[in-house]
Amino acid sequence: MQIWHWLVIGLALMTLEISLASFASLWFGVAALLTALLLWLVPMSLLAQVVVWLALSVLCCLLWFRFMQPILKNKQGKSHKLLLGEAGIVIGVPVATQPGKVRFSVPKMGRDEWWCRSTDGEVLELGGRVFVVGMSGGELIVSQKHQ
Repeated sequence: MQIWHWLVIGLALMTLEISLASFASLWFGVAALLTALLLWLVPMSLLAQVVVWLALSVLCCLLWFRFMQPILKNKQGKSHKLLLGEAGIVIGVPVATQPGKVRFSVPKMGRDEWWCRSTDGEVLELGGRVFVVGMSGGELIVSQKHQ
């Protein structure tokens, strides 16, 4: 294979990642681009190219899971704490097993609407003002009382 083959494969895999949103193909694409770079520097047989690509793919995945993912998860956890105390308006009332929805006047972490539940079964009114007191999974825990 030639350098441009690896470049096309790498860019295609990285483009595919846009629709997957799971980092499933990103690292294979990065490894293909690195293989193209190595092929440009050092001529290799097809077998050597494939072995280098596989080794770089594994290395990229390991580096991601070992170093980058924990850092991003830690930052994500801290950013949710920034929502505490924020005021929003109830646009969907939570009922027994279904979460409600709260809207913020200014988007919070890229979203202006969030799923929510009330604290201790507190009854929320449609259009009522609530405050974020916590988070559980992807849902906000809200209360009508500011804490």
